[in-house]
Amino acid sequence: GVTLVGWDDSKQAWRIKNSWGQGWGESGYMWIAYNTNKIGYAASWVKANLAPVCEDGPSLIANAAISWSDNKQFAANANVLSVTFTLPKAMYVSIVADGSAFIAKGAAPQSFTTGLYSGESPNTMWTGSLRKGSLQAANQHIQVHSAHAMKLAAGTYTCYWKIWLSGYTMGFDSATLTVIAVPCSMGGNLQAMQSAPGDMVGAMIEGDATIMAVEAARPELQVTIDRSAGSE
Repeated sequence: GVTLVGWDDSKQAWRIKNSWGQGWGESGYMWIAYNTNKIGYAASWVKANLAPVCEDGPSLIANAAISWSDNKQFAANANVLSVTFTLPKAMYVSIVADGSAFIAKGAAPQSFTTGLYSGESPNTMWTGSLRKGSLQAANQHIQVHSAHAMKLAAGTYTCYWKIWLSGYTMGFDSATLTVIAVPCSMGGNLQAMQSAPGDMVGAMIEGDATIMAVEAARPELQVTIDRSAGSE
């Protein structure tokens, strides 16, 4: 509600107190002209929070690629591609893996899991990057894709594109792994990546594999696959 608390003939206005608190108007007050019958019509301003200032700077890009002539084939958990990049300061990083693949050896249908991570072990990936797909026909060529975004501190990093499969061989027609770093974020929920995982927070079973989620600063940090002894 509002309350009439005074007037000022020099302003030709009534002084009104608003119940919204001191963050509104002039420390919780406003002026209404004598000849105005619309409460709030003459409010002059509302206090607003300023958006964080962006430290301007160039965007950076790093890329790795393979083509059909590389004849890349994988029959077990592996790194498809890796790319190393250096950030001169803390930046927001987007990582995108994209390629075309097919069954090189084995019978259809077959399934796979793909994702990204900053470590070389092929059995670990960020849960936010985990994607699943399938090949339903022997002569089918499908898109294999993964993406992830985060804020990273200054330093040198290597990102790896993972493929998880078993019981057949996957071949790649071509593929790219691209990292783009920008100085500012438009919003969303990008958080700083932590380098040291903490406790295991959950698990799920997929065939002969146990996929474990591992937590550091947030639950959605990475997953680790640990296949039973003797399996591919």
